[in-house]
Amino acid sequence: MDKESLEMGSPPKKTAEENPPDREISEEFDELLDSGLENPSVQSETSREKLRKDVSIPMDREYVWLPSSRGMGPNYTSRIERMKQMDLKANYFVYNMYTPLGAATLSLVLGALLLMFALVMLFFSMNVKVEVPYSEKDNGPLTITITKDFKPPIYLYYKITDFYVTHKKVVYDSEPAQVSKSSCKTFNTFAEILELRCIDGKNTLNGVDEWCIDYKSNPKFNIPVYPCGPLAATLMTDNFEICSTEMAKNALGNYDGVDFDSCLNIQIQDEPELWKFSAYRIKSKKFSRGFCWLDVTNPLYHTWLQHPYSSKFLKPYGIIHDEVEPGEYKIHLVNNLWPSEAWKAKKSIYITCTNFLGTKSIALEIVLICISGLYLLTGIILLVLHFSGYKTKLSPWRGLSKVETGAVTEKEEFVRRESTVNLDVNLDKIPRKAERCLCPLHL
Repeated sequence: MDKESLEMGSPPKKTAEENPPDREISEEFDELLDSGLENPSVQSETSREKLRKDVSIPMDREYVWLPSSRGMGPNYTSRIERMKQMDLKANYFVYNMYTPLGAATLSLVLGALLLMFALVMLFFSMNVKVEVPYSEKDNGPLTITITKDFKPPIYLYYKITDFYVTHKKVVYDSEPAQVSKSSCKTFNTFAEILELRCIDGKNTLNGVDEWCIDYKSNPKFNIPVYPCGPLAATLMTDNFEICSTEMAKNALGNYDGVDFDSCLNIQIQDEPELWKFSAYRIKSKKFSRGFCWLDVTNPLYHTWLQHPYSSKFLKPYGIIHDEVEPGEYKIHLVNNLWPSEAWKAKKSIYITCTNFLGTKSIALEIVLICISGLYLLTGIILLVLHFSGYKTKLSPWRGLSKVETGAVTEKEEFVRRESTVNLDVNLDKIPRKAERCLCPLHL
């Protein structure tokens, strides 16, 4: 330390090593600090000496900064933060997407992509299905054509239309727990089930027409049965086989005893999980006061007992895992008992297979088309409003323009109000308030 400086009471002068040239403070920045433009800290008191050591931007150039929403003028907090962040160039892509043109372009692109995806799904799903309607009056074989688009596995379904099993009285009375306990409110006895399934003296349940003669007075039919309920009573009882040639019927006019080994191998199978079977299990002590009138382990019964979502639904019948040669095939209705006409419903055989997009899903395709239409409509409306000069007072981008400046990087663009582009803000004329102000000009 210099002896003369100690005697005069003046602060000691630092050497060149302690105060390098690149750390010198400009007079303009001293004036700004004296006027109260400090970098505040919510954790500790702001040190002016610390600011002088950390900030070394020469003030011989004029800088234009993005004004704060609380007032006009330079945002020195943002400037110091930019310098601390190594002067990285800002990315305005997100802000540009919030402009009318950006939003319209994004809406049109998303709408076009969704529409193309929905049309592709619809095209491929229409090429991998065969639907064959039939009724209980059809006796001869039904002819279908299998194309090369059908690749294994091929799925076979019953398709039921206009059959309203979604009614609340049916749903509340067809729970698997109630069915196995015979605690249903309707169709508790076999006589009640036969009363529903005997139509014009014909048994549509199993084909034994003699049961329809005296089922009301027969004591064997007036005892509790398992399963019970409306869904169990309306069980689908049709069966069919698909063959490459027509098979002849027996002397009685049906297919009993006919060998279908040369036909397509339709596998009716169920998942082996035991918990699924437990829902339909009937305890042996229940048989003391009733009887089980069908095999509750049948997978067709399991799928039929699951409630559909509408009056038109599919129920799985079987799967063909083998390769099927393209050509014509005959569907032989081995059992054609389910009374669709008497119940004012429609039934058909639905054959389909999967593609790289899965199976047919009309609901999903309709939803995608509707969403794509909304996107396209939104994009068109935004373009029309933009090119028609529509203005709204609520838009935060109204009256903004880009300003080029050489603040920290070369020719960086900032968004600023058009009315303030040529505004020369003189900080010397800004009066200092007596009380503490939190605006950017008096921090």
